[in-house]
Amino acid sequence: PAPSSAEAPHISSSSRASPLLEESTSKENEFHIAFGRKVSISTPVQGSDTSVASSGSRHKCYGKVPSYITDRKAKIEQDEEKQRRMRENAPPAPGLVLLEESERLRTLSLLEENDREAREALQNIPFSMNEQKAARMRDAIQFRLKEIDDTRKIFSKDKVFVSRQNDD
Repeated sequence: PAPSSAEAPHISSSSRASPLLEESTSKENEFHIAFGRKVSISTPVQGSDTSVASSGSRHKCYGKVPSYITDRKAKIEQDEEKQRRMRENAPPAPGLVLLEESERLRTLSLLEENDREAREALQNIPFSMNEQKAARMRDAIQFRLKEIDDTRKIFSKDKVFVSRQNDD
């Protein structure tokens, strides 16, 4: 066995391990690397831990959401649902009325027919026609197809509101 530093006084202090690497046998006064000095460390006494997690003295509702919070969330959800239903059933602006279902479906069928006719007209533009005139016709027909498509999107919804016409 190697002699300890107490048994071998002839070993210089530079050859001994540095104080950073020494382990102190005393738990009362240990070297703390972060502080760079010896600090006193007290060991906790068994059973004297006052934390809630280890003591087990939690109240009976520990970890549960309080009822006033759940009640408030439910009330907020009910109010939002009520507002959403009111927005769906009410006209979006004054002067608008709900379009009847039969009228909406009739308009959709007219839009389909107009779309088919416009596509046929686009295909029937002759190649022998003046390029500028053909380009103008093609642009006009494509613009009309875009209008038909946008209108179809509007009339495809379940509820369509239109402006009220006064037949006075």
